[in-house]
Amino acid sequence: MRAFKRISMAFRQFFKHWDRTVALFFKGVFWQFKRLTLVTGSWLRRRSWLHLAQGMPALGAASAIVVLMVMYLGLPAHEVEARYQERAATASKAKEFPTALICYERLAALGQDRPENLYEMALALEAQGQPDRAFEVMLQLAPIDRTGYGPAHQWLALRHLKKMGDSKERKLAETHLVRALDAGVPDPDAVHGLLGEVYFRSGRLDDAEKHLERAVKSRLHMRLRYAQVLRAQDKKGRAIDEGKKAAQYFQTRASVDVNDRFSRIAWAECVTFLEEFPQALAILAEGLQLTSDTEYRAAMARVYLAWHIFVLAKEPENRATQWSLLEKGLQLDGTNPQLLDRLVGLMSQGGDDAEKARAVMRTVLAKGEATATAHFLLGLDAWQRDDKAQAEIHWERAYELSPNLPDVANNLAWLLAHAGNGDPPRALKIIEQVLAKFPQNPAYRHTRASIHMKMAKWRAALSDLEYVLQRDPNHPGIHGDLAEVYEHLENMQALAAEHRRLAEAAQTREKKRKAANK
Repeated sequence: MRAFKRISMAFRQFFKHWDRTVALFFKGVFWQFKRLTLVTGSWLRRRSWLHLAQGMPALGAASAIVVLMVMYLGLPAHEVEARYQERAATASKAKEFPTALICYERLAALGQDRPENLYEMALALEAQGQPDRAFEVMLQLAPIDRTGYGPAHQWLALRHLKKMGDSKERKLAETHLVRALDAGVPDPDAVHGLLGEVYFRSGRLDDAEKHLERAVKSRLHMRLRYAQVLRAQDKKGRAIDEGKKAAQYFQTRASVDVNDRFSRIAWAECVTFLEEFPQALAILAEGLQLTSDTEYRAAMARVYLAWHIFVLAKEPENRATQWSLLEKGLQLDGTNPQLLDRLVGLMSQGGDDAEKARAVMRTVLAKGEATATAHFLLGLDAWQRDDKAQAEIHWERAYELSPNLPDVANNLAWLLAHAGNGDPPRALKIIEQVLAKFPQNPAYRHTRASIHMKMAKWRAALSDLEYVLQRDPNHPGIHGDLAEVYEHLENMQALAAEHRRLAEAAQTREKKRKAANK
């Protein structure tokens, strides 16, 4: 029996990382073999033909199992791998991701950790709702400091492009895309298109043109971006040609399927690019009539915005048309932040335009389109007019409508801390929620520092102020606040005096700048 125990332990160790089904199969083989051995031993000792007859079924079963076992063990390693890969591919296609993930993990355990296997395993992890593990595997395949597996570089670039507005994320995306082309990918034109977008957003128009020119050969939907790059380079003739080709492409697609909202809106965007604004509005109005899809109203508002900007540049004195276009745009989409921002710009100019802009904004709110953005902008206007009570009302309402809007929360927190009837503890709670999502933003850190100062928490304020100084040395008011904090800390008077001197110098420069602009 000791021999059987040793064999059993060896069996469990050997099959430790195997597929559970395979392991159970061989476990059954082992126990059938054990039973056969015991029966045969009993017969040899007693020469009992009855025992031998009883063991014949086991003998037959064991013989068949041994044959199957030998056949299985005799499979070449590449055939075992091929079977796992075939099962994984079938499972992935059927969206049976748990099964696919098990197969890819088995391939890795068998030592078959080829890049394509790990890549597919990462995709299965992502589909299973494990993006962090997927990211780790992809980063292993495609490290930022060297060229790795091309598709993994492309996957990582797409993740960074989701934060295109962040220059650091944009740079990481660029690096991964370049390495993807170096390593090779199944669809290089798609990577060229993404690189063109990155370079366009970064203002590197020559690089953007080069990559988009390659991409549009097979990615026709990128022609509009290509045309925009050409126009930005003052290549107007080529830009118009590409704009027309893009419009034709999307018109054909929209004509095939009346419910293809993406193509119809893209068609209108191309026509808007060609500065044919009434035609763009007609295209979208037809889509709205055919489908009653409210997305077309928002798209029409964007056309009115582009038309307003066009008239502003070509006919700066034509105030009536400019106002008419703004109002029509807001009637279609009172939530468009760019249209609302245009109104705030007019408010800040003062005079009749400012009052008219406020009247339009109040009309938007009166229609029931009380968006967080509208209240935020009205609050900003009130604050600039030194009407802190009205600013507080608008910012409170904006925060109620959209507590996750960071600028709204930041302004409300600052106002709550500094108003006459302020509430610093509540202000601190609001800004902490903002910083939990945007911990590196200097403006939000400065707001928290100012709240700590109101609460006489000088050391806590110092930590945020030093962070702001390091990230943004010219941040407004930073030296004055540091001077005040150091004045309240023991043995820090020398530093307080130095920051006070720097604050006064900054104020002097600001006064000179304002005087020069008058």
